[in-house]
Amino acid sequence: MPRSSIRRLTAAVVTALAVVAVVIAAVVLTLVDDASAGAGSVVPANAQLHQQQKPVYAALGSSFAAGPGEGDPVPGRCGQTSDNYPRRVAAELGMRLIDASCSGATAEDILRPSVKHPERGAQLAKVPADASLVTITVGGNDVGYISRTVTSACSNLAAGLYLPPAPAEQFCKAITVPSQFPDPGRFAQVQQTLVDVVHAVRARAPQARVVLVQYPPVVSVNEAPCAALPLEPWQVVSTAAVGEELRAATLRAGQAAGAQVVGFDQAAAHTVCSAQPWIRGFGKKTPYHPNKQGKSEMAAELVSALR
Repeated sequence: MPRSSIRRLTAAVVTALAVVAVVIAAVVLTLVDDASAGAGSVVPANAQLHQQQKPVYAALGSSFAAGPGEGDPVPGRCGQTSDNYPRRVAAELGMRLIDASCSGATAEDILRPSVKHPERGAQLAKVPADASLVTITVGGNDVGYISRTVTSACSNLAAGLYLPPAPAEQFCKAITVPSQFPDPGRFAQVQQTLVDVVHAVRARAPQARVVLVQYPPVVSVNEAPCAALPLEPWQVVSTAAVGEELRAATLRAGQAAGAQVVGFDQAAAHTVCSAQPWIRGFGKKTPYHPNKQGKSEMAAELVSALR
C-alpha cells in the first residue's frame, strides 16, 4: 500500500477513535449527572416518606400548650414556639406533630371557630383520622385564670401598692378592675365542654389516645411574696383556688369521658415565687406562663405518663 494511503488510513482511524472517545465521555457525564439528580431527588422523597410514616400526634389547646414568651416563635401560629411541650413530646416519641394550639383559645374554640377569630377555624378540624395521640390543654381562658392574675397585678402597681420589677407600661396596656372569682357554673361548663371535645376527637380519630393535660399551678399560698408576683395575699389565694378548681374540672371531665388525665404534682414547688420557678413572673414576656424549664418539665411528665 502506498505510504500516502497508509497516512490517510491512520488519520481516519485516529479521527474515528477521537469521536468515539467524545461520545463515551458524554455518555459517562450524562450518567453521572442523572445519578446525581436521582440522589438529590431520592433523599428528600425518602425523608418525606419517613416523616409521613411516623405516627401522628395532634396538640390542641390554649397558650399553655402553644408556649409563648420564650423560645423561637413559629410564624403565623397563634403564639406557638419551637420549644413548646407538644414539639418536645413529638421529638421525644418520634411522632409527626400537627400543632393546632392557639394562645387565647377557649374550650369552645376547639369545637367551633372562635368568635373573635373565625378565620382560624375550629382546632378539631385539624385532627386527622389517623391520629395516634391527641393532647388537650384548655379551659384557663374560660375562667380567666391568667388574665385575672395579670389584671390584678397591674391594678396593684397602678395604685402604688408595689414597686414594679420592670416598667409596668410594657405589660399593662390598660388598667381595669379584676374580674370576680369565676362562678361555679363556669367550671362546670368547662368540664362539660372538655367531655364534648374528647367525644368529638374520638369521632374523628377512633384509634387516638386522648389525653387531657392539666394546667400547672402558677402561684402557691405557701411561698413568700416576691417582686414577680405583685399581688395581695388574698389575691394569691384566689388565683391558687382558680387553678385548683380548673384542674379538678379537667380531672372530672377525663373520668366522665374515659380519657387519660396528666397533671404536674411537682410543679407545686416551682411556682412564680419559688427558688426554681417553672412559671414566668411579672416583668417577663407573657407573664404567668411556663418558662423554658416549665415547658421542658411538662413534656417530660407527659412522655413519662404516655410510656
